Amino acid sequence: MARLSRRSDRARPERRGEVQGKLLAALERQLEQGTSLADVKVSDLASDAGISRATFYIHFQDKVDLIEEWLLETIKALYEVSNEWYSASPDLTREQLRELLGGVFDAYRERLTLMSAMHETALYDEALREEFAEAFELHITALTEHIRSGKRAGVIDPELRPRETAEWLVCMLERVPVQIGRHADRKSSEAHLEATTGVIWSSLYQRAA
Repeated sequence: MARLSRRSDRARPERRGEVQGKLLAALERQLEQGTSLADVKVSDLASDAGISRATFYIHFQDKVDLIEEWLLETIKALYEVSNEWYSASPDLTREQLRELLGGVFDAYRERLTLMSAMHETALYDEALREEFAEAFELHITALTEHIRSGKRAGVIDPELRPRETAEWLVCMLERVPVQIGRHADRKSSEAHLEATTGVIWSSLYQRAA
């Protein structure tokens, strides 16, 4: 996966991780109040985090630099939890599918606020667009192979087009947590999870079952 190009060559003090944690928490608070990432001011962000503006620039070049490590770690974490489904045996039960998708939903929703801001920024930031495109391709490739494996085993609809079906399902899975929202109540979250499970089950597995 390509790395973002804006990382500074200057030395990073040991305190950088602590500063980053405070800044990310402050950024998340501001974003949840309705401020876009583009409108967040470094001076306000630093003040909210309890550090000086000068301290911010000791550690980070700009706001996107602040989120770079978080983004790379998040992309990895989201793929790992999603891959528990992609790498599962294609003859899984509906309940097993629901459990696996529940893990995916939880992982996305925990990171939803900052991820939404990064998607917004990617509209005008080429490095971020490339990062998201490569991550998207990893998901599609893995799910495509899951579908092909299931077709070979006779447990996934043989008429499905693997690549195109994977593209639609990955798009849906990325969108649903955004639609639900981070602070949705349990009843709403469970309803969306059940609906998503039903769509994927009927799309991939039900006919063979």
